[in-house]
Amino acid sequence: MNVFSEKLKYLLSFLLATVFFFSFGCKKKEDYNNYVYEYRSAIYCCSENENLSAVYGYTYNETTQNRDYILTFKLNEEDIINKTYSISFSFNDVEYCKDFTLNPVKNRLTLSFYVKDFNLDEFTVSVIVGSDIKTYTLTNAVPKDIKSLDEVLDALFDGEQSFMSSYYDENGVFTAKLICRIIMRDDYPYYYVGVIKDGRIKAFLLDGKTLSFLAIKDVY
Repeated sequence: MNVFSEKLKYLLSFLLATVFFFSFGCKKKEDYNNYVYEYRSAIYCCSENENLSAVYGYTYNETTQNRDYILTFKLNEEDIINKTYSISFSFNDVEYCKDFTLNPVKNRLTLSFYVKDFNLDEFTVSVIVGSDIKTYTLTNAVPKDIKSLDEVLDALFDGEQSFMSSYYDENGVFTAKLICRIIMRDDYPYYYVGVIKDGRIKAFLLDGKTLSFLAIKDVY
């Protein structure tokens, strides 16, 4: 009986240790992507026309509770009042065409398309002004060796752990929204990350290749 009891004791200890390991040791990692409400992942430039550019990314639609993936074009032209500018391109056998509209604040032309999974490093567009059509090639300026969004979020939540933990409520729910944008300066990538709550923003600037924190600023 004593030998049996000892074996039973060791067996129970082993089972308890196994349960503890899988319950706590293998706890599922928190997905910080769920807190990102806006992400700009690509920046397209045109060497043939420096006035033409585009950005791609997504914003979280609170009405549909889904992400809207948007490709936005920007065009700076001298005569933007008296002419109508349009752009057309194709992706995944779908043709896109739309007129630019004037952004009166920045005094430039913009337009946006809903395009999911837009993953081209380079693509061709046609800019139409009346009967005049010009073709341009846009190239993604973001380098391949830039850190991923997951790595940026890990760096933020780990490197600023004390600060980020202040955004969790008593139930462990994260109560802020994150905005993440890739920024290119002199052909070098950076990440802007804004932590937003109650109209206040804590802004972080990170090196896109090393994830070093370069600047932290409060924006009201």
